[in-house]
Amino acid sequence: LFDFANDSPTPQKLITFQQLLLHKLRNGVRTKLEAAGLLMGFPFDIKLCREAPVKDEPDAVFAGKRLGCPGVIYGFVEEQTNQFKSLVSFTVPSEQPLTDHASDVSSSDLSSLIQPNQEVGGPYLAFSSFVLGRLHLDAGHTNLAMKCFRYAQTTAPGSRMAEQSEIILKQVQQNSPAGKLAPVGGPPP
Repeated sequence: LFDFANDSPTPQKLITFQQLLLHKLRNGVRTKLEAAGLLMGFPFDIKLCREAPVKDEPDAVFAGKRLGCPGVIYGFVEEQTNQFKSLVSFTVPSEQPLTDHASDVSSSDLSSLIQPNQEVGGPYLAFSSFVLGRLHLDAGHTNLAMKCFRYAQTTAPGSRMAEQSEIILKQVQQNSPAGKLAPVGGPPP
């Protein structure tokens, strides 16, 4: 999670907002991924980084590769006449970067932008499980990776992470040795 760009004249409020969001994401995402059986002892953490400003996808790719982050969360908070608006983005800094966005949230209270009364869901979970799926795939844990990609599809159907998960699932299934086996006593595939 990188510092949010902002146009707010009250930086302390923004710092509080980011700390609350970090707390919510760390606890909520980890809890959901553990409950779904996706972590299985795999190290997974969401950290705050203030060293590198991230404002757009190229910044996210650069920072992610430079810091060795498998995923980057960043955003913008805008203040408009007693109203705050946030836009959160998620980027997987790969060869072909993959970026998705959470829905815009508006409120007169900056801390309400993190939606404290709602559980972490949708795009946050799809992004986290997609990133975790890629990590499992790289580690050779194909079954867990496939489970992560399916979870990404169910937590944010129609999102870019869900669409990319579908592509990866098809590739894994096509490359699976089990898919090349012929049924015993049946016709060849």
